[in-house]
Amino acid sequence: MMTRSQEIFLDLLRAELWQEPVKEWGLTQEDCEQALHVAVENSCLGPVLNTLFRNNVKMGTVNVTKGVAVTQGIRLQNEKVNMAVAKLAHLLNDNAIEYIVFKGQTVGLHYPDPLLRSAGDIDFYVTPKDYERAEQLLMKSYGVDLGNERLDMHDSFKADGVVYELHFRMETFGSNKHQRYYDKLIEEQVSRRDYSVKINDTDVLTLSPTLNVIQVFKHLFHHLLIEGVGMRQVCDLAMLISRTHNEIDWEMLGHHMKKIGYYKAFLAMGALLITHLGLPQECFGFASWKKYVRWGDKILSNVFERGNFGKFNRKHSKPGLKKSLETARIAMGHCLTFLPLATSDIIPLIPKRIAISLGKKG
Repeated sequence: MMTRSQEIFLDLLRAELWQEPVKEWGLTQEDCEQALHVAVENSCLGPVLNTLFRNNVKMGTVNVTKGVAVTQGIRLQNEKVNMAVAKLAHLLNDNAIEYIVFKGQTVGLHYPDPLLRSAGDIDFYVTPKDYERAEQLLMKSYGVDLGNERLDMHDSFKADGVVYELHFRMETFGSNKHQRYYDKLIEEQVSRRDYSVKINDTDVLTLSPTLNVIQVFKHLFHHLLIEGVGMRQVCDLAMLISRTHNEIDWEMLGHHMKKIGYYKAFLAMGALLITHLGLPQECFGFASWKKYVRWGDKILSNVFERGNFGKFNRKHSKPGLKKSLETARIAMGHCLTFLPLATSDIIPLIPKRIAISLGKKG
């Protein structure tokens, strides 16, 4: 059961995503403040604020002033990250390094106003044969040291206020069989170098629409299973599907989802997108999503409970053993809750992720 503030938040978010008018809520200043609080928890502040501005909703002078400043800040950060993506793509293109930039700015392009989506890190993948050469090139070009912050999927570095994640693996799975299948898909895509988007007039290599949907969904669901996920990543999937549905090979997408063990989970996410976020039914290529509405509701409830990257409704926020134990407990609970949606991958995933959670200092 959603709260009034969550319902208002969703209505404001849908209005921005699909450029539609908001309902006649008779919003008070308190309603706006509470809805904006939900937006903050879900990293969707820019789109929600823009809806309020477009519909001339009375928020109070202080809130309007803060809102204008916030949206301007989001726009400036997006412009900064776009410049960084273009610079990175130039560097990798000029040095004939096989790479893919994924998520983030490449997905944000599909929003009505891409500069209002909260910008994050720059995620990019480099093939094994080019990885060491890419590391040397990046260390020389950005003046950074790589290898010190290596996690289970990537190296990380920061330059000019932007965080970069250099991936040697694009996504992790519980099942080794699923892992090998997906890794092969990615390698085949990268070697083709056949799909790109324009960012600041620069060709940035990225995933084809079919694989892009799989990647955005799988990353979203992975976070859902572990610490939790916010509505921003759900919106990313909705906008990607809505803008590229005619380019998606739905038969092949279904085949791949079954091979990696997440077909039912994808149908549940489709149910959420359609029933709660307003994705047009005709954009979603599988009619069987209707059988998974209850699961879509359950996912949405979890999204609201945990917020972006599971930062909210926790007892322990400071790095240390207590936080690690709590993260492991949350991961176990989420995995058991959603086990029926991806049984073959979640069962072997549970011990792996709990071990990682307990091994983290923060």
